[in-house]
Amino acid sequence: MLSIVNYKNLTKYLINFAVKFIIVCLIVTPAMAFSQEESNSSEIRSSVKEFKNYEDLIFQASQKYGVEVNIITAVINHESNFKRYAKGKLCRNRKSNQPESTRNCAQGLMQIVPITAKRYGLEIKDIFDPEKNIDTGVKFLADLAESYKDRDDSYSFVLAAYNAGETRINNFIDKSTRSFASAQDDNSVVTFAMISQHPNFPKETKKYVPVVLKIINN
Repeated sequence: MLSIVNYKNLTKYLINFAVKFIIVCLIVTPAMAFSQEESNSSEIRSSVKEFKNYEDLIFQASQKYGVEVNIITAVINHESNFKRYAKGKLCRNRKSNQPESTRNCAQGLMQIVPITAKRYGLEIKDIFDPEKNIDTGVKFLADLAESYKDRDDSYSFVLAAYNAGETRINNFIDKSTRSFASAQDDNSVVTFAMISQHPNFPKETKKYVPVVLKIINN
């Protein structure tokens, strides 16, 4: 469950990330040009530096809302690569460090969209504030964890809802319940694998969930 806080996983996660990156550079791609290796090394050093800037805020939010540190870290890693001013592809001006109120513009460390910001009282002007962005994102994860706590693969549902929206995922759950589990009293038999097979299920979310789960489990 997401409610178990594991602080040791934060350092373990970062070390594993760096080690695996180095292995890929040295073994999987030995023919990589020296200049490219230097660029990648610089990138990983930058990521570590950025991570260190937010380490205390991640611990703080983890303790406040009861979400595991490695889950928070994995989401931030995949969403923004620890870049404070990161903007999603649906933002109008992705090169600007100014906040946007565009409906589906995901912004900041945890890629908060305006509707989620409003839900948790985060003003758009503060969306790039690291503490407020992380606090909002982790609170959202905690609420999703509570919503899907009775499902066997709750992690998958939480991440899917974080990426695509809770209402959207619940609609797919309802459709799958009617299609695959109409004879069951407990709709927890509906799995993420089931809902992700729906023809209208968002492709991005279908890819997003296993990628972030892999980061968490590593």
